[in-house]
Amino acid sequence: MLRFYRDFTANAPDELASAAFLRIAPPAPFLPKSMHGQPVAGIIVCDIGPLAEAEARVRPIKAFGLPVADLIGPKPYRQHQTLLDTGSPAGRHYYWKSDYLPDLSDAAIETATGFGSWLSSPQSVVLVFQLGGAIARRAAGETAAAHRDAAYVFNIQSAWANAAETKRHVQWTREAWSAMRPFSTGDTYSNFLTADEGADRTWAAYRASWERLAAVKARYDPDNLFRVNQNIQPQRGG
Repeated sequence: MLRFYRDFTANAPDELASAAFLRIAPPAPFLPKSMHGQPVAGIIVCDIGPLAEAEARVRPIKAFGLPVADLIGPKPYRQHQTLLDTGSPAGRHYYWKSDYLPDLSDAAIETATGFGSWLSSPQSVVLVFQLGGAIARRAAGETAAAHRDAAYVFNIQSAWANAAETKRHVQWTREAWSAMRPFSTGDTYSNFLTADEGADRTWAAYRASWERLAAVKARYDPDNLFRVNQNIQPQRGG
């Protein structure tokens, strides 16, 4: 499925965004009971073009293989935006690791599916988000976000209920991330940084934009009041 996804996203128009995921099938009513607790793979799409064009663009996904469930269809944007909310409820423990990918090679796919087939928690998800399109056509200095030439962003979203299991799930997440690093650019998306990642990883999320953003920070927040996130420190005058 990930090889199909790679080919499908290669020429995706701006109107179509998507993500592929690997996870354990939850006991959801739209899934056959025989699949509950089994490893599954899927594709999430959002096409904002005219309905007839959108239906034509997603037809290859709906025709691929024999899906366990097909939930792709017209829906209000607000409904679509809440589609994944039930997967991240309050009260669970979470740990994420992420990197950008320049492409989705066969070796990267084999590595990702290897970890996706033995997730340490049934609530964890391995995701590959499609990038490119309009965001890739902006020059590096036009916006705060860097790495606009990346083709995908790989994200391991680990989740579990029992705090006593934290060490095991964090270790699994780090191992999966380390295994994927040879296929990555070495950089990451700022919103996917976790609390234990230091200044070097924060810098890697911005790189060429870092000094410009530090100057903006110094102008509008010189005392670094907004510092709860993985923070860009205000630039200090010399």
